[in-house]
Amino acid sequence: MTGSTPTYYTEVNGVMNTTVFAAFDHNGASVTITPSASASDLADVTAIEITLSVQSSQADPKSGKFPTTNVVSTAEIRD
Repeated sequence: MTGSTPTYYTEVNGVMNTTVFAAFDHNGASVTITPSASASDLADVTAIEITLSVQSSQADPKSGKFPTTNVVSTAEIRD
């Protein structure tokens, strides 16, 4: 039996914000991460935050508006 290695990915629909990830150093200051960041560029990062504003694909039957939910979570590296 042979075959190719599957590619795994996650898809999220209805995300309204374009800035999803933020990185912070041990003082809580924002750290800019670029796609070309090296390991040394990431050495000061001690927390990653994800913020999602997601809008429902179904309108509320009473108001006719599409509900939006905000989710914020942070992962920290502790010394």
